[in-house]
Amino acid sequence: MSELEPVTGPLIAEPDPGDARGMPDAAPHATRVPPMPLAPVRLRRRILLLPLWFAAAIALIWIASFLAISAH
Repeated sequence: MSELEPVTGPLIAEPDPGDARGMPDAAPHATRVPPMPLAPVRLRRRILLLPLWFAAAIALIWIASFLAISAH
């Protein structure tokens, strides 16, 4: 009689029995973490105001060039 029997198929780990609903047990430290926003609120406001800054810069350049041309 041999001590080791040959393995005929893949070894499958025992599934986690879980709770009454069939959900696997979570680790004690596992908690739901809310998703991180794409950018902090202040940075998001600055990004949203960028087109306004560009429009103001173009308007100032246009006014300055108009005044420079009309002064000659």
